[in-house]
Amino acid sequence: MADDEIIRPTPERMRRISGYDELTETQAGGISRKSGAIRCWTNLEDAWRKKLITDEQFEAGKRYWLDHEMAGFNPRVTMRWSEWIQGLAGGSQDLDAAERRVFHRKRWSQANTILEEMGCRKAMHWFIMDNLKLEDIGSKFWRYSGQRAASASARATVSLALQRLAKFYGIAK
Repeated sequence: MADDEIIRPTPERMRRISGYDELTETQAGGISRKSGAIRCWTNLEDAWRKKLITDEQFEAGKRYWLDHEMAGFNPRVTMRWSEWIQGLAGGSQDLDAAERRVFHRKRWSQANTILEEMGCRKAMHWFIMDNLKLEDIGSKFWRYSGQRAASASARATVSLALQRLAKFYGIAK
């Protein structure tokens, strides 16, 4: 089969799939048009868009992910030096790159200690860092074989853990 015979996804097909957004670019003069580029959602963002988690829980999940990234624990991506140099990491603006890394490592470790006490650190890591779907987490973590039971158990686990992280990060009371 030749390459030109392979059916590739079209923008119309991609719009129908949950988990993708078509990006809109704004040009000079305020004119906006769709560029044809598509941005994928993470499972955290997908749960937030479907109203499975609250705004506070979504922010806590983003901070937990940011601490992991800025601590340098993700070897699969290239370093984005602009975040380190400009201080976009959410830590104190007075820290240099090495101090910022130590700050995020300590905060990520403290968050993991809380999740470990709850017994759901591994499930949160799968959901936020590895981007596994809720049903996959439920079947791996809780050993449910049914899709609905696995999804429901993972949703409850993730929601409770994110709420606890929101308290840890000072987002919720």
